[in-house]
Amino acid sequence: MSSKNALQKGVQSVEIAARVLSALARLGGEGSLKWISAETELSPSRLHSYLVSLRRSGLVEQNGDTGLYRLGPLTRQIGLAAIDQLDQYDILLSAAKNMRDRTGKTVCVSVWTDRGPMVAHWARGLEPLTLLIMNSGLIPPLLTTALGRVFLSYLPASETKKLATNELAALAGGEVFPGLQEPGAIDKLKSTIRAQGYAHTQSILSPYSSAIAAPII
Repeated sequence: MSSKNALQKGVQSVEIAARVLSALARLGGEGSLKWISAETELSPSRLHSYLVSLRRSGLVEQNGDTGLYRLGPLTRQIGLAAIDQLDQYDILLSAAKNMRDRTGKTVCVSVWTDRGPMVAHWARGLEPLTLLIMNSGLIPPLLTTALGRVFLSYLPASETKKLATNELAALAGGEVFPGLQEPGAIDKLKSTIRAQGYAHTQSILSPYSSAIAAPII
């Protein structure tokens, strides 16, 4: 910090709130009161007061299933606005092509829409199967694809519940993915994906196909 900035009068509560948001970002976007307290060096009682205000403003939200705090919808909007200034599409396009070139595998970038996950861009790999299954604008299933499961695991349940319920109903009574119908199976799946940081599926489209998906946070 420059001496000029250090001498300027500021609002301490805003600076502390920024510390809390920065701590959440370093924790991968989600953390418990204890974790955030350790990261910010704020006492739990003082930190809780800031989290209450940040929740009211939409900068932070609390996961109803786990009780963990995470970056809220307003924070995501601010982040996307900042990314827009960096011409993010070119950055993602370059990163996808670079990963494709390094691995030889098909790489796609996906976004969440009101219809569910959507493939926004893809870089074709060497596998001939991808010619049949990958297209920009594709809406893959939420529960049975690696890509969909990442959104299922990291988005608030309120955004994915309706789609997940409809897909479960469509799978009911079938021989494919019977495990998803078991009580608690979806919550267990989400916890596993969040713990390992990625989703993986094997032999869904064919015995020789597999996919890995990870969130960009």
